[in-house]
Amino acid sequence: MHIDVYTEEDFRFATLSQVRNYSPDEFYVKPHLPGFALTHLYDWLNGHILKENQPRILIRAVAGTAYWVAQHVVPQATVDLWLSADQQNACSRYQFAKLAEPMRLLESDSVPSDGDCSNVTCVVLACWVPDSVNWYNQIRAHSILGCKPMAVYDPDRRLRRHPEGEYFFNSSIWVVKGRVA
Repeated sequence: MHIDVYTEEDFRFATLSQVRNYSPDEFYVKPHLPGFALTHLYDWLNGHILKENQPRILIRAVAGTAYWVAQHVVPQATVDLWLSADQQNACSRYQFAKLAEPMRLLESDSVPSDGDCSNVTCVVLACWVPDSVNWYNQIRAHSILGCKPMAVYDPDRRLRRHPEGEYFFNSSIWVVKGRVA
């Protein structure tokens, strides 16, 4: 499977049943979010980019999703891709190398250090369910990242009881505004 045969538009109308039928290898090159959720995530990011002077976006996501979200925002924003070891293979390294600068790959299975995230202006969490929610809870406790605006892919609506956020246009993208530290 090669990333060069796809465009961003190929995934905007993917249904949940289509996404569920992807093979494990396809998730390295295709987003694991259905098109409706992906479009809402793009819309939220576009709004963030327009508000910020020099946006820097930290993305924790499945490899294919990370690639397409980064592809959408680069070069308007600096991107820090924070991938776990299991999401890095020859295919994902190739596709991330193709992205225009500015982009940085953080290879870690834990929350980035303060030095790695001091200039981040927002966080995107689009991992496997329920990992996004678990990472959200860890990041909200982080001294720097916990104050940043955040978008979390939450198709099961596990965050619905958190008072600080809301589902973006009633989608599966849960967003929280930044707060003063």
